[in-house]
Amino acid sequence: MGGFGSGRKGRNNPLVEDCFVISVDKINKFGGISENQNYILEWCNPQSQEVLSEITVESDGNRLLLTYQAIGQETKQICDIQTSISIDWTYPPLGGKRPWFCCPNCFKRISKLYKPETEHYFRCRHCYDLTYQCRKDGNDKLAIALNKVKRMKKKLGLSGTISDSVSLP
Repeated sequence: MGGFGSGRKGRNNPLVEDCFVISVDKINKFGGISENQNYILEWCNPQSQEVLSEITVESDGNRLLLTYQAIGQETKQICDIQTSISIDWTYPPLGGKRPWFCCPNCFKRISKLYKPETEHYFRCRHCYDLTYQCRKDGNDKLAIALNKVKRMKKKLGLSGTISDSVSLP
């Protein structure tokens, strides 16, 4: 079994980096899980600051009610989606309490929910069989370096191709 070149390379799973993400930690940090909270989450294009998607969130402390629009895969029609995400609380040994999302599909306790562009609902990465870009790169040093440059450009809000920022002597 195994041998040179064997393994999972070449899998075409969707990437975590290409999905819309909701993090329970970030929402809790600004008080978005406490009772009677209503707010809007927005995802923006880092270059143009254009709003790509927005979600209206209502919280009662034990669940989040998400309302947003998604595009149907077959019909390409805009669908209004309303879904509820349960919040589970744990009590760490050193005090306080920590929130977790319960995946609406598999009911696992997780900290982030993902929605690929081609899907309608937020689920955990296991339900959508998502993978990370670094897992696909393996030991390819050039791919790792180029992805690092891409992440830095995205963080800085720079546009252009990666080859624009690489100058060879």
